[in-house]
Amino acid sequence: MLLLAVTALLLSAAAAAGDRPGTPPLRVPSTPAAAPPLLPRPAEEEAGGHAEHHGGGYRIVQWEWSYVQTPFIIAVWLLVASLAKILFHFSQRFTTVVPESCMLILLGLVLGGIVLLANKKQVYQLEPALFFLFLLPTIVGDAGYFMPARLFFDNLGAILTYAVVGTLWNAFCTGLCLYAAKLLGAIGQ
Repeated sequence: MLLLAVTALLLSAAAAAGDRPGTPPLRVPSTPAAAPPLLPRPAEEEAGGHAEHHGGGYRIVQWEWSYVQTPFIIAVWLLVASLAKILFHFSQRFTTVVPESCMLILLGLVLGGIVLLANKKQVYQLEPALFFLFLLPTIVGDAGYFMPARLFFDNLGAILTYAVVGTLWNAFCTGLCLYAAKLLGAIGQ
């Protein structure tokens, strides 16, 4: 199941990365039909150009890190988080004191700190589209799959009350604060 999810994630991210204007397209080396690719082309040599040689053979694979960077990083982080979740699940000593979700957050902070200290710069910045399209559905799906159905249906009234009343309360307070900030001149016209 995890392999299927990671594969779908990689394919979707690659398709989404190809739609972005800053992403370079996949380049396939082209060779003219007149001259074989193993021999230098006379037109390039006469014009002062350099013929490309790749060790006397055909270029079959070309690695472009900029093209696969985003799906690869997401897949590695999901793999590390999945392995950590499995290990935390089997380790009863840690999970009786601290919940698994808190341990995963701490692991993410530690690994992010190590990457930041090793490179002295921010290597990867999570974009909102990637979070909402790829990471959030896996988090919600995991929480829904492992939630006990009996407890959920026993507390359905309280859950719906908090969802409806909490949403209305949040919308009312946010609107009131924005209106007050406008009256005080803190935000635009």
